[in-house]
Amino acid sequence: MIGILGAMDVEIEAILTHTQVKEIHDNNGLPMYYGTIEGKDVVIAKTGCGTIYASMITTQLLERNPITALVNIGTAGGLKEEENVLDVIISDRVTKHDFDTSTVFNTPVGFNEGNPHIYKADTQLVDVAVKTMESLSDSRVFVGDIVSGDRFICKKEDVDFITTHFPSALCGDMEAVSVGQVAKQYGVPFVVVRSLSDITVKEGNEMQFEQYVALASKRSADFVKEFIKALK
Repeated sequence: MIGILGAMDVEIEAILTHTQVKEIHDNNGLPMYYGTIEGKDVVIAKTGCGTIYASMITTQLLERNPITALVNIGTAGGLKEEENVLDVIISDRVTKHDFDTSTVFNTPVGFNEGNPHIYKADTQLVDVAVKTMESLSDSRVFVGDIVSGDRFICKKEDVDFITTHFPSALCGDMEAVSVGQVAKQYGVPFVVVRSLSDITVKEGNEMQFEQYVALASKRSADFVKEFIKALK
């Protein structure tokens, strides 16, 4: 069974258009949808915004179901000047940008050797995700590092901290690290796919949200369908 995690209602609803839903389980107001996509068993759940909700939902998904792979779709803010809105970032590694125990345990911050809070996506899932997304869209597709934390990155000091301590990070979001950390704990392969809604280090690059969310949600849903079709 493949677990599919989305951040927003509109993304989940778009994925459900490709799903033969068989059961809906209420999860304290956060439903989980059971069915098939391209003949393969799936369960679809909304993570909501932030690392705590994402950790909770991912854990519940893995505790209750025989999940063999996790795919997390959603949005992120780009962190490189050369990036554009609607570029796609597929995870290599994920970590938290707002978790720091260096003063207590001398744990290094960033994507550095010795940091135990770095979680690597499954290489086979990454390969399938890249091929799938490249076949569906003329947007550029990158594989790289993603940082997550419980704040929307817009202040200069936050941007400067991330670009200084996590220079390889291509984008920042609020859920990817939770999916990666829980997946690693349970020994389940995962991949994170993010569409860039804005580029934090550039001016005047935002799209109107209504325009962006319509494009990104449809593309994410099409990606999920073709990604699952391509999985063996």
